[in-house]
Amino acid sequence: MKFTTGLLTGILLCGIAPIASQAGVNGEVDVEEKEIDRRPLITAVPEYPTKAYRQRREATVVICFVIDRKGRVRKPYVFTHSSRAFERAAMKAIRASRYEPLHPSQPQEDVEMCRTYRFRLEPQKPAGQ
Repeated sequence: MKFTTGLLTGILLCGIAPIASQAGVNGEVDVEEKEIDRRPLITAVPEYPTKAYRQRREATVVICFVIDRKGRVRKPYVFTHSSRAFERAAMKAIRASRYEPLHPSQPQEDVEMCRTYRFRLEPQKPAGQ
């Protein structure tokens, strides 16, 4: 599993911010989540499942979860998927991700959100190219 640390930025598209991308021998995985006030500190990008890569399969998996006050991911579950073969990789990545913790004086409690993982065999060209 690859990790990306620090503030990750991208072009906003329909309220969704692309926050990480991994391109490698085994395809590409894009990670997107809606814009929130909790900054990601560690965004784990899932590995492309080997069997799915050999079978030339692509998928999208949406994982929903809660970010607690300490910035940990809690209660992750698969909201939707286009192939079950990618669920394990996506769940492993979300469990390894972390967010900026809240200061004790901040009133906000846990935040519920979802992250979309797009597993693709070919890198997508940016819009307009």
